[in-house]
Amino acid sequence: MVPENAPQVKVDGCLSLGATVVRHGDSFDKACAKAIQMTEELGWNFVHPFEDPNIIAGQGSMGVELMEVDPDVVVVPIGGGGLISGLGLYLQSRGVRVVGAQIVNVDNMARSIEGC
Repeated sequence: MVPENAPQVKVDGCLSLGATVVRHGDSFDKACAKAIQMTEELGWNFVHPFEDPNIIAGQGSMGVELMEVDPDVVVVPIGGGGLISGLGLYLQSRGVRVVGAQIVNVDNMARSIEGC
């Protein structure tokens, strides 16, 4: 399930791996809600793309590879938050500073922190 405005390159990537791609809504949240609804109706399991603990742990496993270059600082893009959560948990426990980066005008994390 992807939003109707999902980048075609991402859709093509999913299709190349054999996925069925369903477009729904004009945002991630609407597509996600529809996916949850469909999984409930069809009896499937829903795995959230960035809030699932196993997804976060998997993202964190990339930190093992990053530690091979002994970094002091790692800059991580922030999208949904799963990648920086997983890497942050792993790398910070090893003394590495983790810095989040976002695209201007797609800065939901920065706006969220400002609203706290």
